[in-house]
Amino acid sequence: MKFDIGRVAAAEQYLDIKLGDLIKEAQSDTGLSLRAVRALVAIGTARPLLPELVGFTIGTDDLQRADAAIREHGIDAAAAAVGNALGRFLRDVSVGEAA
Repeated sequence: MKFDIGRVAAAEQYLDIKLGDLIKEAQSDTGLSLRAVRALVAIGTARPLLPELVGFTIGTDDLQRADAAIREHGIDAAAAAVGNALGRFLRDVSVGEAA
């Protein structure tokens, strides 16, 4: 799973939430909602179709792939993978390395 600026922007748009609010939700006592985990797994594993032209979007196929991954690995493992990938993205962005 990987996040970059385009993927995170697509997740923000899909979830109608800002990155800062998403991080606050992740750090809350209850953690990310299933809706957020599903969307982030979908976009974090999406294969880009000409991202330089159309960017990333979350489609039905992406959500179905995310659903299958969550069922296979469990919600806790999926949420942990999302958290780890978001953490890497935030570290990269803070030092100017994210694409």
